[in-house]
Amino acid sequence: MKAIAVHPGKPGSIHLEYVPKPSLDDIPGGRGVLVKVLRVGVDGTDKEINAAEYGAAPPGDDFLIIGHENFGTVEEVGPNVPDTIRPGNYVVASVRRPGSSLYGKIGLQDFTTDDVYYERGINLLHGYLTEYYVEDSDFVFPLPETLREVGVLLEPTTVAEKGINHAYEIQRRLKIWQPRRAAILGSGTIGLLMALAARLRGLELTVLSLPQKPYRNADLVEELGGVYVSSADATLADVSEERGPFDLIMDATGFSPIIWEAAEVLGKNGVLVLSSITGGERKAEINSDRINQKLRARQQGDGRHGECRTRRLSQRRRRLDQGRGALPRLAEEAADDADPGARELRPDDPRPDGRSRRDQGLRRSGAKRDWLDA
Repeated sequence: MKAIAVHPGKPGSIHLEYVPKPSLDDIPGGRGVLVKVLRVGVDGTDKEINAAEYGAAPPGDDFLIIGHENFGTVEEVGPNVPDTIRPGNYVVASVRRPGSSLYGKIGLQDFTTDDVYYERGINLLHGYLTEYYVEDSDFVFPLPETLREVGVLLEPTTVAEKGINHAYEIQRRLKIWQPRRAAILGSGTIGLLMALAARLRGLELTVLSLPQKPYRNADLVEELGGVYVSSADATLADVSEERGPFDLIMDATGFSPIIWEAAEVLGKNGVLVLSSITGGERKAEINSDRINQKLRARQQGDGRHGECRTRRLSQRRRRLDQGRGALPRLAEEAADDADPGARELRPDDPRPDGRSRRDQGLRRSGAKRDWLDA
């Protein structure tokens, strides 16, 4: 069967690979689930793996099948698979697998302390950008028919949901934390899903991202009842002055310098959530004394996170179902969230007022995300 793969460590090596079709026997204990892939989301992580910024092939192979955001239908199941997963069901599989850490043994592999981690389509395990995959039923989650059009968004939705959930979990120590305002940095798919999750929590929403209106994702933010601001028109400090202080700031830009600006404007007892993976060597000069003073004085926290742990994926499915009215346009339009003919704006490009975009610390967020239909 056909698969899309890269040679890790070799930039621009994405290619078509022919691999054997998997079988239920590949999974021990009769727990195998054979899935026909219907959709795969291709995001910035896949782009960076193809750029050789990180990622490793499984032992014995010199290639890595990419694709971690997946959606498919069950073709066949092993004898010991729960009856909640049956042929014909729509399903999504999670990404990270347990290693040797104790956290993996209790279903919290996203908190692993292992130096080596295992993620399908990212590191040491083949991904889902292929015709079929087989997986242990412990990592496969059934979806209802109502989520067919947006089910491929389940995995990135877990990133948004986990960030907000852990912000609230961290602040339980305050007993009476009542956040009011949220700022989302970035308007790519992850940023939009964070915006949706924040609104479902009842938070006032501000989204800061580079593209200027007219812009589809800005329209989606406003349809959620939020306010969209282009960083070409205002800095994060400007936005905080007008719309803040922010109790919750969530970064989905992939541009690491922005987190230091966010730390400077975070409100009292606020939480800064970091979700970007940055594989480059970018450096930034920061006002470390000022940031340290504010963090100490305001008792702020930061959360670093990725995909939800396994047992939470089913809960995120219910949240995805709750917000599905806003999602079909996202799934339909995210593949074209930028003018493909326009050059990507860079931090060093001048703004209309003559200042460098690097000064404002925010590049265009959310690299173009493509939905590949099998």
